[in-house]
Order: sequence, then structure tokens, then C-alpha cells
Amino acid sequence: MDHRRVFILGSSLLIAGLARLLGRSSEIEVVGSAMTAEEALPLMNGQPIDALIVMGIDDQTTVRFCSILAAFPDLPIIRADISQNAIQLITSQDIQADPESLLATLIALPRRS
Repeated sequence: MDHRRVFILGSSLLIAGLARLLGRSSEIEVVGSAMTAEEALPLMNGQPIDALIVMGIDDQTTVRFCSILAAFPDLPIIRADISQNAIQLITSQDIQADPESLLATLIALPRRS
């Protein structure tokens, strides 16, 4: 059976609860967890991860997980804010660093309403 491998970033209480919840699914495997992006990065290296779940993290920590996006540019990050009942999917994509590529990327962005 094909399953998704996830890593959880957040406070220890939230990590434990979410890991238990996800552990009930045969389609999800929690491969690790950490309380900060700095702790997470070395733990994530060398193992296949399908998504990072960020829970109960303040805005300052959200800025810090940019280091994870830089190290894993194709890794989807799911930011779950339980106080707001909201889930945000954050993705990244490397583009060639020249003006033409930047222009093409900007033009290809979907229009916002």
C-alpha cells in the first residue's frame, strides 16, 4: 500500500496528539518530529518525506521554516492553525535565476480576485 510520510513541527503536546491521530491511518506514516525548524532540518535530511506539517507555531517561527523550504524546495508544508480552524498549504518551486525566468513565472501566476 502506498502511504504518505510526514514530519511534524510544533509544540510537543500538539505533536503527540497529531501523531496519535495520524497513526490511526494506514495511509500516513509520521517519520519524525521537532519543536523548531532548526531542530527539524538535520532530522529530515536523508529520509524521504512527502509533507511537513507545522502546528501551533507563531508567525516568527513561520518565517524560520523558510530554511526548510530552501533545503527541500519541492516539499509541501501544511500549516495547521487549530485556533483559527484553518489549514494552509505552502509550496515552493525553484526557477532559473535570470530575468526572463522571473518574468515568465510572474506572468504564469494565477490572477487574484
